[in-house]
Amino acid sequence: MSEKTLTENDIYPSPVKERDFEKPDLKTLRKEVETEATEAINWYLQHKKAKAKGSKYLRVFSIIFIFIGGISPILQGLEWLNLQDCQYGYIALALAAVCIALDKFFGFSSSWMRYMMTEIKLQKALANFQTDWMLIWTEVKDNTPTAEQHRQLLQRIKEFRLNILTEIEHETKMWTHEFQSNLSQLERITETQKKVS
Repeated sequence: MSEKTLTENDIYPSPVKERDFEKPDLKTLRKEVETEATEAINWYLQHKKAKAKGSKYLRVFSIIFIFIGGISPILQGLEWLNLQDCQYGYIALALAAVCIALDKFFGFSSSWMRYMMTEIKLQKALANFQTDWMLIWTEVKDNTPTAEQHRQLLQRIKEFRLNILTEIEHETKMWTHEFQSNLSQLERITETQKKVS
């Protein structure tokens, strides 16, 4: 693993070594930036599992409760079941609404989709970088790039590294916007409840 540190909930940047500024070794830099991308991809792959599981459970339960709420009037119409005074349908529909609200406010489904999209974009960027690298390297003779080829490869490393950070930044902005939107909505609901009370 590179010096980039992945924790349970965060992605930390890789420190740039002093030697990288003096006389950068292209192969080492390429390996480091590929490792950085792979670790970010793995982070999204790992974290989307919990979000996917939470989303699926809440959606399945909401469908089940909606179904129960929907058939409740039919069951109450059957005299032999003796459910005339039963209020299970309303309770089931209320539980379905709770499941949907939990999914929305805790962002299980939206996070799952964001993580999947970011992970796919990072994989695409990695594949694109590796292909570009091979295309430039095919022109290199005796494993010694010319000054122009050296500059091209360094430029490609820079673009790729910024691409990784841009995708992570974009996903984080989407999360921030969603979080603020959910908080605002929750505040509006709370204010409405206060007025009603």
